[in-house]
Amino acid sequence: MKYRRRYSFAIALFPLLLAGLALPVPPAVAGHNVVAGYVTPVAFKKIQTSQRILGQFLQFLAARKDTAVLSEQQAALETARFINGINDPKVLVDLALAAQMKISIYSFMPKADLTLWKGLYRNCCQNKSVKADSRCQTLLLHFNCPMQRSAKSRSNSRSEILSRQFQALKVMDSYLVQAVSLERRHAQNRDIWYLVVVPELTTLSDSDVLTDLATGAYCKWNTYGIFDGKNELYNFFVTCMNQVPEHPRDQAIDVINFLRCLSSGGAATSEFLDGFEARVLGLKMSEYMMRRDTRNRQ
Repeated sequence: MKYRRRYSFAIALFPLLLAGLALPVPPAVAGHNVVAGYVTPVAFKKIQTSQRILGQFLQFLAARKDTAVLSEQQAALETARFINGINDPKVLVDLALAAQMKISIYSFMPKADLTLWKGLYRNCCQNKSVKADSRCQTLLLHFNCPMQRSAKSRSNSRSEILSRQFQALKVMDSYLVQAVSLERRHAQNRDIWYLVVVPELTTLSDSDVLTDLATGAYCKWNTYGIFDGKNELYNFFVTCMNQVPEHPRDQAIDVINFLRCLSSGGAATSEFLDGFEARVLGLKMSEYMMRRDTRNRQ
């Protein structure tokens, strides 16, 4: 079946990925573990760099047995080595926002770890290339949102928190490996969409991990400025958010409200979040809109 150029699609299912196959599929294909979009090679290489550093930092935290809380200056010295030689402002802001999301989502983590995340964040923000980039400064200000919680996290133990952070890292890495592989195999066709299957997304039962992944994708989408239809990172965000309504109501509402803060009322994202909240509340969209309008007038 032929589609017009702008509606050309290809699917890369996990079993077929190694064989390098891409099958044409209609736009309606969707699922809890499927991410659609164009592959953007330059941005993805930069994201993989920030992911590698993030993984190294998590390994550093996991290996650290000292529970002493460092001073701001000591934390800066301890974390500076992770960005030595990194001067790309987008990679640094990607890392800074990843740290900011961890600080917001896992605000209940031990203070010793929280201080080190803040040290990494400050080192990224104080880099000369970041300070000189007005867009980077805008992003850092825009995404400086706390996560308000009405529901307690499932566990506050350090090992559980680190486990969730590693899990989010692993899922994003899995997605990036497949997306980059597709880029290499189909580099000549820039007008084809790919549906990348991320099996790990179907097994996530923790709302903190989903929030970590969703906000990470949303921040990356904004950081690398992929607004020209190559919106796979935004679709990754939507794929994660699609699972949020299946979590306990209080947890789901907390996640939605956090994303509202991050998106600052962006029209497209607000529509998605309205739909998610309506599902959580068990309301039809028309009922939800009436309820929201009444609330806004009060």
